[in-house]
Amino acid sequence: MLPHSLAQFFHLRPAGPGALLTAATGAVGLSLVALVYYRRIKEAFSNPNESDSCSEASTDQTTEQVRIDVYFGSQTGTAEEFALTIQKEGKMNGFDVKVIDLQSYDVDTLDSSNSIFVTATYGEGDPTDNAKEFVEWLVHKADPDSLKGMQFAVFGLGNSQYENYNTVGKTIDSHCERLGATRIMELGLGDDDKDIQQDFEEWKEKLWRTLHAHFDVDRVKEKCKTVETEISRKDIREKEHKYKLEVVSERTAMEFPQSSSVHSLDTNPMVNMTVTCNDELNKCTDRSCRHIELALNNSGLVYETGDHVAILPDNDPHDVEELAQRLGVSLSSWIYLVDDDSSSPFPCPCTVQKALCNYVDINGMPKRSFIEHLAMKAIDSNEKRRLETIAGRDDASVYQQYICEGRRNVLDLLREFPSVKLSLHDLLESLPRLQPRFYSISSGSNTHPESAHVTAVVVDDILPEGRRFKGVCTNFLKQTKVGGSVKAFIRKTTLKLPNDTRTPVIMIGAGTGLAPLRGMC
Repeated sequence: MLPHSLAQFFHLRPAGPGALLTAATGAVGLSLVALVYYRRIKEAFSNPNESDSCSEASTDQTTEQVRIDVYFGSQTGTAEEFALTIQKEGKMNGFDVKVIDLQSYDVDTLDSSNSIFVTATYGEGDPTDNAKEFVEWLVHKADPDSLKGMQFAVFGLGNSQYENYNTVGKTIDSHCERLGATRIMELGLGDDDKDIQQDFEEWKEKLWRTLHAHFDVDRVKEKCKTVETEISRKDIREKEHKYKLEVVSERTAMEFPQSSSVHSLDTNPMVNMTVTCNDELNKCTDRSCRHIELALNNSGLVYETGDHVAILPDNDPHDVEELAQRLGVSLSSWIYLVDDDSSSPFPCPCTVQKALCNYVDINGMPKRSFIEHLAMKAIDSNEKRRLETIAGRDDASVYQQYICEGRRNVLDLLREFPSVKLSLHDLLESLPRLQPRFYSISSGSNTHPESAHVTAVVVDDILPEGRRFKGVCTNFLKQTKVGGSVKAFIRKTTLKLPNDTRTPVIMIGAGTGLAPLRGMC
């Protein structure tokens, strides 16, 4: 299925619970109990691989963490971000969680695993590129009972506007059971036509409750005979970070080892494509539409008519500068952001400018969990209440209207809520990765085999209240001069002309614009 956002023509739009912790008790005062308890929280979160113990006098009483593998099938990055969220919260909830790209699945280990599948449906009910091989094996090649011993849960991402809504998630869920696996909880379905973030949040909260009960994660409290104290998700987020941030000099940064990024964007190769043409097509109107030609530069990439080109943009430099000023940091400062396993959400060390310009998505719609965090950081009580209302789950329409329909990003929120004291550390941990944008290639591979053409309307809208909303990638492309380069890759599609050239063809570009049709003419 082709990109469907008419407003952007050819731009493909994508698509916590608290942990129960325990403190030691004995013939000591409550103050000592609280002190020991606080230290146990710090130890648990600072090194999630260490087993909890009841007290310093009984360090031999430990509990092995339950291992959970979270597999993602993602086309535009949303499913991967959801998987990384599960990983982060999973460690806070006492689990040993590993995120795995579905293209790296291992048949030999699946049958003994605790697996969560977070998978998107793409096109006409198709799996994402990185999930195709797994789904093919699951449906057509796997032997009966080949997953006997696996325990699993599935969350699917889709759009109910399409006929094959969440087909892939449903397929994985049913075939895992068919092959002998045990379902831990019911299938979760996220609908991008409504509020997929809310769907995921609600499913995720059920997930942690189910996993705690299923694996008896709280059994250590019986061994230790401790006092039960519930730490809310907000308390955890306020006190702890998954990653440790160091702001260092350039000389010191060069001495750090290159971190291992957890994101697939840093493991899947992109190439630099040179801009050889960047022309304005709408010269008589205010609405800009660009014709851009990208040279493949002997990269070895080959496309067929009807394929997509994925372009990874830079964030607007003016927004980057304003955000850095709001956070009180220098763009030239060097940072090193890693967890206990020396993994990071993006390649480190790097400058603040590199992180804000190339790695984090500062123009996307903030998640509810991020807005909850802003509410905690607000000094003004009125601003705190407003942010809590926006993030609230009791009335989803508030978030939908203010954030989604209002097209607000993190900078908008920081402008409108000046009392929020947000740190660079908070921002880098909370924001998702900047994702590539997918465009239908508007050239034919027979006539232009060495270059891929993009024809796209530049998104630059003045909203009713006077705010300006600019599309990240179309404005990045507009500003890229001939001779400049963009990071990109080719993605195959199922939209192809019939092999027999005598076959009549009717072309309808509802929602997709003329770009793919131009390439076929």
